[in-house]
Amino acid sequence: MFPSIFLSDALARLLNPGVDPRDVAFRPLLFSLTLWAQGAISLWVFPRITARIATARRAWLVHYLTDDKVC
Repeated sequence: MFPSIFLSDALARLLNPGVDPRDVAFRPLLFSLTLWAQGAISLWVFPRITARIATARRAWLVHYLTDDKVC
């Protein structure tokens, strides 16, 4: 949650330079969009990472549990 706050404040500074991010009216909207984007990215990335780890484990098991002559 805290990285989202810092990221939304950085976006507020980019959109309104010279204004304190806490005074920006759309800060809650930026915070919500940042949280949504982080959730969407994690839902898209993490299953792919875990699938690659599972594939690597299966390949390792097949390699070490089977006889090389059979393969």
